[in-house]
Amino acid sequence: MVDGNTRLLETTSSKSVLESITKRQKKWEAEGYLRQSNAALSRAIVAKMRERKARTSLKITKAKDNPDRCRNTKLLAKEGAQGRQATEVLSTVDPKWAVPGASIGAMSQKLAYYAIRKKKKALTKPREVTTTNLALIIEGVKEAFEADITQADVWNSFRSKHISGLCSQFLWKTTHDLFMVGNRWRRKGMPEEYEDRAVCAVCQNTESMDHILFRCEAPGQAEVWGELKTLWALTGIPWREPNWGPALGAGCAVFKTEKGVRQTHTEALWTILWSEAVHLIWKLRCERVIRREGNPHDKQEVINAWRATIERRLTLDRRTAVLAKGKKDLKQGNVAAIWAPIIDGYKDLPEGWVGNSGVLVGIKRGQG
Repeated sequence: MVDGNTRLLETTSSKSVLESITKRQKKWEAEGYLRQSNAALSRAIVAKMRERKARTSLKITKAKDNPDRCRNTKLLAKEGAQGRQATEVLSTVDPKWAVPGASIGAMSQKLAYYAIRKKKKALTKPREVTTTNLALIIEGVKEAFEADITQADVWNSFRSKHISGLCSQFLWKTTHDLFMVGNRWRRKGMPEEYEDRAVCAVCQNTESMDHILFRCEAPGQAEVWGELKTLWALTGIPWREPNWGPALGAGCAVFKTEKGVRQTHTEALWTILWSEAVHLIWKLRCERVIRREGNPHDKQEVINAWRATIERRLTLDRRTAVLAKGKKDLKQGNVAAIWAPIIDGYKDLPEGWVGNSGVLVGIKRGQG
């Protein structure tokens, strides 16, 4: 432990960490650190710096400047993250050096509402079925992509800019098991004529979301996954068999080069295709059970629906990219790079085709 009377130089490779105790510190402290996930730690660091009598200097360093130190730091962090027992970090604060609560001047309706929701969430017990589904997604992602993710990663992935609003809602509701599936049609007070919907008319099994998305023998899921597999083969990247991880955890997909560099455009394409696939399978099931009163689709109908879905999604991305303004918005160059492997005649497209509505673009039908 360095004495408080000794000058101290702290180095970090994280810009966000540096800004949290410098540039953003005043604002966050005024807000009572309500929006920070590591609020206790941030408050303790700032208080400790104030307590010191000697100067404390902060410096941001790049990994290439000191590769050995950065590598060792990452290894220690990884060991700590993978440890079975949580390491207790001292975050006690001397009241003399810390500002308690939030400032009235910094408080807004949005921030107050967030604080109330956060407090209620801490008191809410997790739903058993949600916990089970999250475990299936996390385990599936681990098996498919060799990536360790958390429940927070799963929830955040549903808000990916590569997942449409309707698909995002579907993924969220499916994880919470909120849809009218299976024995929900047999609940007390449910009209008798609807009870037959609890059982799959083709498989004669009580329906579940797992059955609908991955196991049902009615034309739908098998054809969609088959078309997606054929389309994905155009990327030259190995296929993953459909299950809760690659499908509902599509936004957590991880692809790397041989040198360990993330292939972000490939990950984005996976997220788009798989999120659209699971949502389409669900829509086809609802159409078959409710509107068609149990009559199955023709296989070619399913294939046509899949192709139309992907064509519409490509058009949506093109139109969205034209309107992009913010740093996080999907740019035209991003759209071109993401969709390139599966666009028919991509090499022959003119420059600026993404934003040119006069250029007709289509998806390959499985051929090279």
